[in-house]
Formats: sequence, structure tokens, C-alpha cells
Amino acid sequence: MGHLATTYLNAVIELLEEVRDEEQEGLEAAAALMAEAVTSGHSLFAFGCSHSSLPVQDIVYRAGGFMLVNPIYAPGVEALTTRPTTLGSAMEQLPGYAKAVLDNSPLQPGDVLIVVSVAGRNALPVEFAELAHERGVTVIGLTSQ
Repeated sequence: MGHLATTYLNAVIELLEEVRDEEQEGLEAAAALMAEAVTSGHSLFAFGCSHSSLPVQDIVYRAGGFMLVNPIYAPGVEALTTRPTTLGSAMEQLPGYAKAVLDNSPLQPGDVLIVVSVAGRNALPVEFAELAHERGVTVIGLTSQ
């Protein structure tokens, strides 16, 4: 294996070890919230914009995946359909779009919503999480921040 590949893989392993060591408590709490919701008859949802929609797509309806996760996709911000890609990035910064997406989603009080946001600061995912929480949805944030 070449030097660059080894350097890359070592960096990925280091990040995974950091998540294991520093985020274990949060991961266990999130798992408990999801288990409680499912055993209580509620649903699990996931939402992300632009590139943050890719992890959502990866956990939804995959062989060997957790089939109970339902995606929420918003027009213009789902990574694979928006052209040019910069349009999706601009749309996720629009204040107010979150309410329209949430109002047209199947989320109900007691459900769990995983919001993925690489930046953790764009209007759409932040407002979506805040509004969902205000409506009685348990929100789990996944961000690099």
C-alpha cells in the first residue's frame, strides 16, 4: 500500500477512535432514545441537506441496514437531484424553508428525527431540528462541529 493510502487510512482510524472514545455516551443515549421510540410505536426519521443527505441515504433501506429509518427529503436540497450542486447549498441557507418541509412531513410527536449537518449552522437543518423539537419530536443531531 502506498504512503498516501496508508496516511489516509490512519487518519480515518484516528477519527473513528476519537468518536469511540469521546462520543460513546452520546451514541448510547441516542440508541436508547431510538429503541424507546420504536418499542412505543413511534417512528424514526432522518434528514440532511446537500452532502449531508448522503449519510441519510446510506442508512435508509439498505441491505443489512436498519429498515425502520424513514428519510425526509426536501426539494432542491437532496444531493443527487439538484443541479447545479451549488443551488442546493444555497437553498439550505434559506430561512423559513424548514417550516414548509416540516409541515409536509409525516413527523409526529414522540417520533425520533436524526438531523445530519456537516456544518451544523445552515438555516434549513438548524430550523428543521428546532421546529421538530418544538412539536414534540426527539431530535438527534449528527454534525462535524
